[in-house]
Amino acid sequence: MIVKDGRGAGFVPRENGLVRIAAPVANRSEATPEAIIKSMREILTPYELNVTHVDWCGVFGSRRRVSSSASKHSRVFLAGDALHVHSPRAGIGMNFSIQDSYNLGWKIAHVVKGISPLAILKTYDEERGLTTKQLVDFDKALSEQAPVGAANFSVKGTHQGLQDNLPFSSTTAIEYEAGLLVAKEGGSVVSKQHLAPGIPVGRRLPSHAVERHANGELVDFGKCFPSDGRYRIVIFACDISQPEQLHRVERLSQVLELPEAFLQHLNGGAIDPRDVFEILILHSAARDNIEIADLPPFLSKGGDAFGQVFVDNNQSRTWSLGEAYRKYGVSKERGCLVLVRPDRHVMYVGELEDVTVVTRLLSSVLV
Repeated sequence: MIVKDGRGAGFVPRENGLVRIAAPVANRSEATPEAIIKSMREILTPYELNVTHVDWCGVFGSRRRVSSSASKHSRVFLAGDALHVHSPRAGIGMNFSIQDSYNLGWKIAHVVKGISPLAILKTYDEERGLTTKQLVDFDKALSEQAPVGAANFSVKGTHQGLQDNLPFSSTTAIEYEAGLLVAKEGGSVVSKQHLAPGIPVGRRLPSHAVERHANGELVDFGKCFPSDGRYRIVIFACDISQPEQLHRVERLSQVLELPEAFLQHLNGGAIDPRDVFEILILHSAARDNIEIADLPPFLSKGGDAFGQVFVDNNQSRTWSLGEAYRKYGVSKERGCLVLVRPDRHVMYVGELEDVTVVTRLLSSVLV
């Protein structure tokens, strides 16, 4: 971005050696290649600009439109530009359009496969409808901060605004409200957020470095949540080298094995439970003091224990960069239980003993 006398212009490298230039003009009727080049030259003075070839020329006028609804009768769904129109600032058009589809895709897949009831599709309108309003408000605020051609144009101010709002514009800080797929204040089930302040319910699960228990490999925990349509129960098991803590995990496993648990309900149908959910364990015991075989085998039944058990313990391995428990705000004495949706947004946070609540929540979104 280049600014002179309150007028801003920009260069964007393109394919085949082309460069896109953008400069303000007084009105649409003056938006000719000659006028745009003239405007750019005035801003660049005393530097020169020579244009030998014009591949394309156009006018962009910023406007904002929002659909009254994101869906109709859970049969027709709007996403991307069909749902929200705004400026292209900060890449919000692409970022939010992708997230619209991401939010909707796994829900439709679950309904088509007979995993979830049709009611789950209503959450698309609830969640992305709210996000769309926030998106347009953000774009309006950003445009007012840096209007094209305004005398008070500030590159520093624009840069700071973009930086401060990066979590939102990149969609990593989008937070859904209470509903069928988010257990928080205002819903029938409320999470115990104090157990993991660094894992906001309704937001995407943050990613921190952890070690794979089986081989000590340092991994990005977020990469353990591939987009395969599965819910994930994350057990922050704490120091399971302590008998009482291990017993808490064993009791959790026993509840999941009960006939009324959602897992057993799926077992009675044509759907493989392991296609619907996965259990991940992140403990804080020293790797030398615990073996994967010490954990209840049911927790990794039909899965891959090598890729399901992780550790966060720097006491005996000081070179490790993992500080997941601290960054998530999870106590190494009590731990917690986190239910994560297929789109990696957090559905519920509770005690290890609250596995019955997890069972109830999952039962409400599974056929």
